[in-house]
Amino acid sequence: MNEKKPTRVIESIDSIPLSKRMESRRAIYIGEKVPVQVEWKNHRVSVDLFDLSPTGTSFLYEEKPLEMKEELKILFHRDTQMEYAVPGKIAHKTEQKIQGKSHTRYGVQFEAQYASSVEVLLAEQSKDMCFLYKSQLRPHVFAYDPFFFQETLFFTVQGVFASGLLLGISTRCKSILPHSILSLSIQVPGRSEFVVKGTVQPRFCFNRNMQFFIFTYDHPPVELLHAISEHIVLFGADATPQALRQGGFQVGKLDHAFHLMYTKISPDLGRKSQFSSAFLGTKEPTWEAHQRVATRSLLCKLGPHVVGCMGLHFVKAGERAWLEEERGHESLPAWIKKSQYIEIIDFYMNHNAKLVDFFLSLLKQVVRIGAQSQSHVLLIECAPSFKNVLVRVGFEEVAAHQTHVMALPLEKLLQKDKKIVGDAVWNQMYRDLMIYLAKRKVSQQ
Repeated sequence: MNEKKPTRVIESIDSIPLSKRMESRRAIYIGEKVPVQVEWKNHRVSVDLFDLSPTGTSFLYEEKPLEMKEELKILFHRDTQMEYAVPGKIAHKTEQKIQGKSHTRYGVQFEAQYASSVEVLLAEQSKDMCFLYKSQLRPHVFAYDPFFFQETLFFTVQGVFASGLLLGISTRCKSILPHSILSLSIQVPGRSEFVVKGTVQPRFCFNRNMQFFIFTYDHPPVELLHAISEHIVLFGADATPQALRQGGFQVGKLDHAFHLMYTKISPDLGRKSQFSSAFLGTKEPTWEAHQRVATRSLLCKLGPHVVGCMGLHFVKAGERAWLEEERGHESLPAWIKKSQYIEIIDFYMNHNAKLVDFFLSLLKQVVRIGAQSQSHVLLIECAPSFKNVLVRVGFEEVAAHQTHVMALPLEKLLQKDKKIVGDAVWNQMYRDLMIYLAKRKVSQQ
């Protein structure tokens, strides 16, 4: 058996300080042909690549010698939508014999930065706020290998930026090049699958068996940005809606991130420094009266973050509401008291939260509770500035003093009375809820 003769090094510069496993390249064999163009100064020639990795590549060329450290660009043409250039420099020259003939092989080191850790990588990207995942429940991201036949690349999402993702992949993958364009399929749990193109930034971190890099979107759909924001609120570290907005994220509906949790609220919870009265129930509550009425205390949460607290008072038919007795409002209309109804009392909100982020989700959950408890009206006290918002989602004013008492007739809402809300509000607010209630009703029969 003939022994493989080593290539003779003609000239070389210092290599990147990475382990052999991380820096090693994937050979490109006959049949896998990766044609590219090399551009330097006023020259452009077509060549075939011999190997590939995120740190560099190599090719054969004989017509005009290239100097060491010569700056050039490798022009990739994967298809009409995936043309890009990867800058680099000549890092070494070797003499390689192919079929008995000597050829000069040029090694190219790509222009990129290599951080020692993910923390250092993020520090270099400090102008963009990154929210890291603390849970293993993350978006699923994959792409088809742009160079090798029927190979699929699976990525782990380490964190998210307003403009892209922090991704990780095995160091065995050699197809992720700096400045390259990738087409990713992103599946956000609970949402749709999105296909988005973007650019691999020239900053990498190689850590044991993984390589990490930053992928920036190119014209991402708004639905994807909203889905990513909602998902990181649920499973990210310190990712509140306010923090996301400060980081430039687009925050949309947070229905999947919101939930109500029954709890025992101590009388002084609403007076704690992080809570204050909001648009709903704007007067100071009488806690002694609160303890006398039959209420269920709830915490409003966006992911792991408590954004509000409140009480639900279930009032039997013919009885007076807490809003009448304690808030000085005039008597409620007789049609409200003809059967059981519920009222939201003592609503307090976290200083770091915005009602716009969760009010519609909160309302849908309370309507669900009201419908399942067979209550026919929902009462809410609100400030004058919030009255028009409630009117748009189906409420009507039934009493007023310094604040307004608004009522939502659940019976008419369940019957899809178009006098209550229009089609647009119905489809956005109540359609999915009514489908759920209908299914529950059928399953219980």
